[in-house]
Amino acid sequence: MRSDLVVHRSGDIGSPRSSGERLRADGPLPAPQVAEVAVALLTALKAAHAAGVVHRDLKPANVMLAADDHVLLTDFGIAMHETDTRGLTGTGTVIGSVEYMAPERLKGVKDHGSGDLFSLGVTLYETVEGVSPFRRDTLTATPAAVAVYDPPPPKRADPALARLITALLAKEPEDRPTVDSALAMLRTAAAGPPPRRRAPKSQLPVGTPPEPLPVQPGQRAGEGRIWRLIATLLCTVIAVVLAVVDHYHGVETGRIVNEPGLLLLYIFATATCASLAATLFFWRGQSTYGISPRVRVGLLTLALLLLLGQRAGGLW
Repeated sequence: MRSDLVVHRSGDIGSPRSSGERLRADGPLPAPQVAEVAVALLTALKAAHAAGVVHRDLKPANVMLAADDHVLLTDFGIAMHETDTRGLTGTGTVIGSVEYMAPERLKGVKDHGSGDLFSLGVTLYETVEGVSPFRRDTLTATPAAVAVYDPPPPKRADPALARLITALLAKEPEDRPTVDSALAMLRTAAAGPPPRRRAPKSQLPVGTPPEPLPVQPGQRAGEGRIWRLIATLLCTVIAVVLAVVDHYHGVETGRIVNEPGLLLLYIFATATCASLAATLFFWRGQSTYGISPRVRVGLLTLALLLLLGQRAGGLW
């Protein structure tokens, strides 16, 4: 879409309507069209800011959409040059539309181009979502929402457009992208990742090994699970063997009686402790056997208390 820094004159570009009129009549615009509008408005703002002009009233009502793909940024009635010394208020009221106004303007900070970028973010949000992110029912609630409220992420926008809108709506001016970086965000996403080029086999130098096939994420995850399971099983087996040896050593020294039930209970408690401890070590931060790490810590504590209690009671 093309953008123009002129006020529309009827009849010259095919009966345009403002973005606000389009929203009321037809609802939100499709995300691809909103992305094109964003590029056009960013281009217009770049030209205005290069001339030192800050628009100060960018909103859907001042964005004209024509049938021949023209996008016009209109109504520079309250625009100001960076060298102007005019204030933000007139006759005790804030100049501009509060719900599209950058938070720093509400604090009395001098207007800069970053304020136009915030207004652009609000305009794009409303254009793609169909609702104004900061409009409230009372005059005091709207500026409060602009100052402190973060709207939900856009749902109808594609990821690149959603990231741009979210970045433009940053409360602090220095956190917003510049016009050039905003344009780069959209154009990079539109171009997509560069295609991977690979020389034909006939052009590969002699002795060049074939390029390895990419490893799928699932393959690495599967290999990691296998070695963790092996390590957990190995630790459990070693602990059980040591428990059996310790039990029969206690039988030989007369510390305990040789009862199969005690041996089985000892083996079970020891295997439980070893398995839980191994999973906590090898599966750090991950659920295992459907059991969360926090639950595993609780089970391990109970199993250790059982072992210590049986040991203190002289069962083995």
